[in-house]
Amino acid sequence: MPTSVRVDDTTEALLERAAQVSGKTKSAVIRAALQQFCIKVVAGKPLTPYEAIQDHLGCFQGPTDLAKASKEYLRKRFRDTKNRHSD
Repeated sequence: MPTSVRVDDTTEALLERAAQVSGKTKSAVIRAALQQFCIKVVAGKPLTPYEAIQDHLGCFQGPTDLAKASKEYLRKRFRDTKNRHSD
C-alpha cells in the first residue's frame, strides 16, 4: 500500500546511507524501521496467537492434508522407521 512520508534533509541523507550500507532499498529500510517502531509501541499489548506466527504461515512445504490424514502419515512414518532399523 503506497504511503507518502516527508523527511528533512538530514533524515533523507541518513536513510540513503542506511539503504546503501544494508544493500536494501529505501522503502525496505523504512518498512523495517516502521515495523520495529510499531512493535515497540504496541509492546504492552500481547500478540494474538495468529500475530505470533503469521510470518511463518504458508512458508512450509509438506502434505496439504496433514490435519485430516495425520494418523496415516504417522503410521507410514513409524513403518518406514521400523523398516530402516530392521535392515
